Amino acid sequence: MPDRELSLDCTSPSGPRRAPPNRLARLAPLLLCLALPAAVSADQYDYQDRGDRSEGIRPRPVSGDDIALISARAAPVGGLTAAPPERMRLSFILPPDAAPERVRIAVRELDYRHYYWMDKVHGPTPWRSGAANAFHWPTREVLGWLFGRGLQPADLGAVVRLAGNDAPSPTERVALAVLSGDDAPVTVTDYLFTFKTNLPARLTCTLSAYEVAGTLWSKTFERVGAGRPFTCRVPVAALAAGKYLLRVDGWSLATNEPVLQEVRFTHDPALQ
Repeated sequence: MPDRELSLDCTSPSGPRRAPPNRLARLAPLLLCLALPAAVSADQYDYQDRGDRSEGIRPRPVSGDDIALISARAAPVGGLTAAPPERMRLSFILPPDAAPERVRIAVRELDYRHYYWMDKVHGPTPWRSGAANAFHWPTREVLGWLFGRGLQPADLGAVVRLAGNDAPSPTERVALAVLSGDDAPVTVTDYLFTFKTNLPARLTCTLSAYEVAGTLWSKTFERVGAGRPFTCRVPVAALAAGKYLLRVDGWSLATNEPVLQEVRFTHDPALQ
């Protein structure tokens, strides 16, 4: 008697003992049934519109820039405990001369492993110039799942662009962001400016007061790997309130072409 045609019956993987031609064929329907729930549940973590933001896991973006700013945030990340936070807070101080409608926010991993991304953020009220602003979002929809897979809050970067453009630019103007897992004030110790380059490069970060000659701080990276993040960690203790310029310049080790990035920002000791 010929074997019966196999049917996909996820509720009854056993059945009459009429073996198919080989064991692999017999197991295939059961394995497919086991894989389906994981595939269906993973879709909810894809990058998508979530009302006040777009958030999720998305394909790795392709950058055509020689160098790009991917994060400008304060250290440390606040509110870290043994348990993952139920929500995250991003706060920033919008300078008086910045237009609220031009603010663009992105939060992402500093070094891609899970491909987390959040942008298109809309606060509950319009952003306020010359004041502290905050945005809260729940971790239960995406980040909680990633925290359970090894992602840490401190692995996240954030950039608050003030020029009305989501894309990186050779000349950036940003507001420094604070990330926290609760609403407790954060004592800021450093500013972390994180960049990526498309080619290996030798680069120097230099900090100066905006439109004022003289170097306040600098750090040289003898070799930055292509596609790898590197961070200019600027201590804030000695900074007076005011406008600053962070300049990253050097050259590609592959082509000897110059590499240049400038970031304007305002240091406000009230940031927390």
